[in-house]
Amino acid sequence: MLFHVNGQAAKPGAPFADPCPADPNDNARLGTYYGADKTQHAVKMREYSAAYVQFDMSVNKSGWHDPQARIAVLEQDVPGTLDGSRPAEPLFFRARSGECITFKATNLIPSNLNLDDFQVFSPTDVIGQHIHLVKFDVTSSDGSGNGWNYEDGTLAADEVRERIIANNKYQIETGGSRILIPKTHRLFRTGEMSKKPENRVRGECPLPPTDKTDVAAWEAWSDKVSKENPWCGAQTTIQRWWADPLLNKKPGEPGAWDRTIRTVFTHDHFGPSSHQHHGLYAALVVEPATSKWTYPEQGEPMGGVDVNGNPKQVVDRNGLPRTDGGPTSYAANVITRKNGERDACVANKNDPLESKCLDEDTPDNVDAERTAREFGLAFADYSIVYTANNQPVNPVNRLESDLPNPSLHPRRPAPEGISTKDPGTQLLNYRNEPIPLRVAAESAADSNSFTQKHYDEELCRLALLDATGKKNSTVPSPAAKVCAGDMAYAFNSHVHGDPATPLLRAYDGDRVQLRLIQGAQEENHIFNMHGVKWLAEPDAKNSGWMNAQPIGISEHFEFNVELYDSGDNRGDSDYLYSSTATDNLWDGQWGILRAYNANQPKADLKKLPIILNRPSVQDNPGTCPAEAGHPIEYHISAWHAREILPGGALVYNQRFGIKDPNAILFLEDPKDKTTHERIVKREEQLKELNRQFASGERIPEPLILRMAAGQCAAVSLANQLLAQEGANSTMPDANFNNVNAWSYNTLPPIIDSLNFNQLKSSSRVSLHPQLVGLKTYNQDGAAVGTNVDSTVAPGQTYAYTWYAGEVKFDNTGKPIAIPIEFGAAALRDMADVIKHSSHGAVGALIVEPEGSKWESDQEKGINQKNTASATITKKDGGTFREFVVLYQDDLSLQQDGQPMANLRSADDAEDTGQKAFNYRTEPLWARIGTVPSASPEMTNAYDFSNAFSSKVAHAGCSTPPCDPATPIFSAKAGMEVRFRVVHPAGHPRNHSFTVFGHDWLTNPWTADSTVMGYNKDNGNRVGSAYSIGPMRHINMLIDKAGSDFSIPGDYLYRTQEGFNLGGGLWGIFCVYDDKDPQRCEHRGAISEPQATVVSTQ
Repeated sequence: MLFHVNGQAAKPGAPFADPCPADPNDNARLGTYYGADKTQHAVKMREYSAAYVQFDMSVNKSGWHDPQARIAVLEQDVPGTLDGSRPAEPLFFRARSGECITFKATNLIPSNLNLDDFQVFSPTDVIGQHIHLVKFDVTSSDGSGNGWNYEDGTLAADEVRERIIANNKYQIETGGSRILIPKTHRLFRTGEMSKKPENRVRGECPLPPTDKTDVAAWEAWSDKVSKENPWCGAQTTIQRWWADPLLNKKPGEPGAWDRTIRTVFTHDHFGPSSHQHHGLYAALVVEPATSKWTYPEQGEPMGGVDVNGNPKQVVDRNGLPRTDGGPTSYAANVITRKNGERDACVANKNDPLESKCLDEDTPDNVDAERTAREFGLAFADYSIVYTANNQPVNPVNRLESDLPNPSLHPRRPAPEGISTKDPGTQLLNYRNEPIPLRVAAESAADSNSFTQKHYDEELCRLALLDATGKKNSTVPSPAAKVCAGDMAYAFNSHVHGDPATPLLRAYDGDRVQLRLIQGAQEENHIFNMHGVKWLAEPDAKNSGWMNAQPIGISEHFEFNVELYDSGDNRGDSDYLYSSTATDNLWDGQWGILRAYNANQPKADLKKLPIILNRPSVQDNPGTCPAEAGHPIEYHISAWHAREILPGGALVYNQRFGIKDPNAILFLEDPKDKTTHERIVKREEQLKELNRQFASGERIPEPLILRMAAGQCAAVSLANQLLAQEGANSTMPDANFNNVNAWSYNTLPPIIDSLNFNQLKSSSRVSLHPQLVGLKTYNQDGAAVGTNVDSTVAPGQTYAYTWYAGEVKFDNTGKPIAIPIEFGAAALRDMADVIKHSSHGAVGALIVEPEGSKWESDQEKGINQKNTASATITKKDGGTFREFVVLYQDDLSLQQDGQPMANLRSADDAEDTGQKAFNYRTEPLWARIGTVPSASPEMTNAYDFSNAFSSKVAHAGCSTPPCDPATPIFSAKAGMEVRFRVVHPAGHPRNHSFTVFGHDWLTNPWTADSTVMGYNKDNGNRVGSAYSIGPMRHINMLIDKAGSDFSIPGDYLYRTQEGFNLGGGLWGIFCVYDDKDPQRCEHRGAISEPQATVVSTQ
């Protein structure tokens, strides 16, 4: 590795290696750097002054709070943060690309973290600000203390005083004369903290003892100051960073531009395992060099500039000058000028505090691609909070899997030094909106006990019809009384009000830039937003469209979305954003982006200077453009397995007796054998489905729908589930006292007496698709915010319309339809995000190449007769085999009529529940003849060498071949193959999927991500698809079955993590050739007779 040195003079924050370019003739002055246009650009200086503070922070409307929250704020925001007048939010602070930043940090946090129910008493006497990506003097500005580097941290005030007292004692005892006296920090003399007497007193340093040589007097002085003046001696340190431009090409090359280093995560490195639980993390947002940023509400400036264009002061929205670099917020309007235009924000030379532009922002001078509403979101888990009555939320020693009733047990606190037990809850921007706090209520007899709220389906339906007519009503309506307990309305603002998490506000037609960071602590999250899509890499046009972004600790991701619903005057559209896993939704990691009608602007939301072209009234195509032609029609019904399947249960493994009697299936409506028309009447449908499944003409499998790029789909969903009937509900899990309804699948135990088994399923259903075009307002397959309820009640039908592409508009408002080959997408039932996926209500939507045709193996009547396997014929005549793989990892299965135990190592909620692919599982513990609860020490005694072999006998299969029950996919050697892997819903323990002996392109898109194929911009090939969690969708384009040399044989496909592999997530990809064309026929164990059951006990 080569390090360049520049020989520049020492600067505050960079005593040995100034990262910022200097003037070659005077290195005391800032110099220039080469821009994308190969011209010299002056380096500007930006300064921020921040403080670290501790306070009692509320996180939701139920009064949950962190008594020792620790966050970073700008200095002038300290008083408002401490007294609660300014809502707490993660520090997102901005700079332009190419600027030199000075960051001053003052530590107002105590030197110790007190003992609580979660963590032991911990010293936190020094706090650092370790920042990523930017350039800095590594020896002295790293925000840490690594190797031979200097310790770069800010001491706590009481630590400063302690050292002063220790020094003075030493001087006195040894006859020295270097007596030190702490000074009152600038903040408490003339700064923001000096304005209120109570704040000023806490930071003032009283006069030292009269006799400075009296050790006892100094100790008494110290004790008094600690109680009355805890911030006396507060310290500030300085760091110096350069936000160096990040060009996509060499300067001066055609198309070169600065994409910036984007969102720069920064956090404490001295006590991260303590501090990150309490919120101490932030992000420097590096904006384009010609940008300005303003408050979304009225457009007031954030961050100012002086008369020379250097960032400096600004007058805040209260008319007061800011000297700390602010104001700032996680939300901002970022307005960027076109390259070559004047800087977006130049100060008025007559008033250096004025930060208004000299000319107006117009569509002609604004860069449309980089002007957007910007929102920064920070994920956090292991967040330490207490209830309003100071009970710890999910403390360390709480049991996560009590059956059947997780009641409160007397418990002794068991705090940890470093958290290992997944304690606490999860937050978004220091806020959450737990689902159980919306659908359940405290027991009248016990405030620590919760029960699900009442609901009445018919009264709820009528109340919501009335509420939805009042388009802007977000206050709980009468619907709150009759709908509150129904999981279908967990996200509904008419029923529960808007969530406590940030309400992101925009206009229909806006571009929105989302910036994600994960500040704490261990878990992997998947970010999703309904109704939108984004490129996997924002500036790589062939990186492929996504609707689910995985993120882990310290990572950052950015993406741009366009809000366009329908362009009519129907009101607002609410877009659900969340961390997608059931556990995360339960914990409250979700929120709403509300897009208002651009033709009806709000007084408190400033419009951007440019919006997307809108449709003209006469040319408004709605969801489906004329070019799409007649839509493909799908008629889907939701059924209970106990009504339609032989034996009254969905069988996941016949040999081992693993099944789900409470399963819910989405099925295409059966056809009449004579007319081939859809059967409409429920009784006749039920009769025909019974016949089809009993005869083996049809096999149970998740719903898999296909449509071609550029095509519209008209999907009708009929709910054939039986309606709820109070305590005698026909929903199979309505009464947890019934052992047939129990499950070892669990959720984080954040409230008492209500967990997975106590939650009553909704009898409503829905289908929510990813990526495709739809009207979010009334076609989302959910009941979000103030949108129209597009879930389906028992006995009712709802019609959805989806477009496989996007519609843009020219300057006259005429539509331009763009077909997009999206590939794999999940279908999620949003009517109950907790229980329905656990009982199989999942599906997948595959968007095939434009003009293609397909024939599933079920339609061909071959092999296992499944729709997951299909042959696709492209419009040029080329063909490929397609295999759809659906992950299921939160299942509630039974064996031998009893709830099936979790694997022994499933200590956390995220590891509970059973695992399957496409309603099939093949647990290794069952094949070797043991039980799921067997300890690792017990299973180590078994021989696993032939566990995957079909040639030898296994438990439950005495006569080979003993293929797994999981799908066996087959293709001819040398044929192109595409695996479509989706995880519609489930737990947050992410997976990695592989097919032995094969590899594929990471980003298999071309033609601006509208067509799948060879990507000349990214030829990287991989052999595993990673970070597969809820709502992730993966396309694996394999050039040849049997790899490069087209070798026939059985290839293992599997999940890579050993824990879930043992739970049954593996199968066989069978490749045949002309020498043995029958080798893959009649493979699999689906139709095998019931075998001896291996007990789970």
